[in-house]
Amino acid sequence: FDCGELPASFTPNPPGLFQAGHRYLLMTAAAVWSISGISWTALNLLGPIFVGTTAACVYLLARVGMGRLLALSIAALWMSSPLQFMQLPHLRDVAKAPFFMFTLCAIAWIVLTRRSRRQTVAALALIGAVLGFGFGFRTDVASYLPLVVLAVLVFRPGFVRADLLTRGIAAVAAVGAYL
Repeated sequence: FDCGELPASFTPNPPGLFQAGHRYLLMTAAAVWSISGISWTALNLLGPIFVGTTAACVYLLARVGMGRLLALSIAALWMSSPLQFMQLPHLRDVAKAPFFMFTLCAIAWIVLTRRSRRQTVAALALIGAVLGFGFGFRTDVASYLPLVVLAVLVFRPGFVRADLLTRGIAAVAAVGAYL
């Protein structure tokens, strides 16, 4: 397909609700096509990238409670699961998995570590930004943000009255960066 083949009278429509909700996924496909040329098979590169990113997050999450070798084995089993191979052609579905696993890793970090106010706020801003980016791939990634905010407000270790300000600022930073 060459854009020069379009008739001169062609006028594109603005993205519909469905397309607008997947803008970054569509832009990622467009980036692949700008390099490889427009073909459905060229998009076969994206599924493994999403699965590999998700597997890295599975590894990180497994490392919370086990050694390297066992965590690597868990990630390898997850990545080689027949269910994962069945999802590879469904880019819209496989695109949200990295953001879901990232959210689980973020929540584990929030719940298991206690950092300074500056580090906590910076980390929550980064988490919010990643989830905001994920929203461009799948709008249901928005449902992950309340879990992160709840984790920092309620489950951050060492609950003391003086820490309420840090928790609040971090939650606001996550939401602000998401937006």
